[in-house]
Amino acid sequence: MFAPFAQSAAGALDVIRNAGGVVLLEQSLPELEGLLLRIRASDGDAVRLAQALRQALPQATVDLHARLFLFPLAGSGGSGANVSAPRQYARNLLQMPTTPVALKREVRVGVIDSGVDRVGALAGGVAGERSFLPNEASPADGVHGTAVAALIAGQDNSMGFSGAAPGAKLYIARAMSVLPDGRSYTNAVSVLQALDWLLAEKVPIVNMSLGGKGDATLAIGIAQAIRKGMMVVAAAGNSGAWAAASFPAALPNVIAVTAVDVESKLYQQSNRGEYVMIAAPGVDVWAPARIGGANGSYVSGTSFAAAWVSGALAAAAGQAAGAVDRAKWSQALCASAKDLGSAGRDNDFGCGLLQVADFTARLR
Repeated sequence: MFAPFAQSAAGALDVIRNAGGVVLLEQSLPELEGLLLRIRASDGDAVRLAQALRQALPQATVDLHARLFLFPLAGSGGSGANVSAPRQYARNLLQMPTTPVALKREVRVGVIDSGVDRVGALAGGVAGERSFLPNEASPADGVHGTAVAALIAGQDNSMGFSGAAPGAKLYIARAMSVLPDGRSYTNAVSVLQALDWLLAEKVPIVNMSLGGKGDATLAIGIAQAIRKGMMVVAAAGNSGAWAAASFPAALPNVIAVTAVDVESKLYQQSNRGEYVMIAAPGVDVWAPARIGGANGSYVSGTSFAAAWVSGALAAAAGQAAGAVDRAKWSQALCASAKDLGSAGRDNDFGCGLLQVADFTARLR
């Protein structure tokens, strides 16, 4: 449950107890301007409790516990491969210079994901890191988070590798636990805690390469972060053409990213839908994430396309004279995209393929 500060905390707690709820977590989120509560129904009937709380606390947002999952690694080199000069096509496809341009000012990017491994490409790039895992949780390994972070801001000259915005400062929110079946997941509680921390750290761009079913508490928290100027980038999902919309990507004003290959063809496993906003490379892209002892891997998925978009936003912010303007920048992303598929915006590619040079030109 998420309650605005206008709601009396003491009064809310009384209502929860009277309705048969047991408070497992009570935390103030000052940047999101609300109180976060995790509640268990004493009789095991969570649906009944949620309905009772919605009626008794109309100002609060109440929803059932829902999981958000990391989109798993896939690709021709998904098991890892030692490569001295990896094949890289993303920068060219995105209309970015082969050699990254140095940032003119500090740029901060948040990554809500697993942790990250200290690979060479991220040396000096992680400015802040915090765990938002419940005490009883088993943390997910850092492979997925490392790949995402490296594509955003990594650089390894020995391999000729560079992400979208080398030099950007990464703030890593470790929010992913692992299930017995090996899947990595999080929930709205951890994500809202992470968003509050990132707002406090003055992070304007946040990448979320994860997704799941809709959650009202997550929606209200992300809306508040966006209202405060944060640009939220999320992977559109890897569940295929007929899958339900993936959240948080499908939330209003979130930049939902789909994936294309070296020929600008759509990644076959990409979700489709009206919420898809922009496309970026996400099929067989090289990432220096250690898999099976190797020095990196070619990975596929909308997770990695989202990372390129977050990094491109960071690169633009590093050259811009003013602060990140969410509304203006989102409009410029679409207006500058290279149209793919059906003419105009469509459910497969959104506005089209991100074109960084044209995008940054529109910000001047």
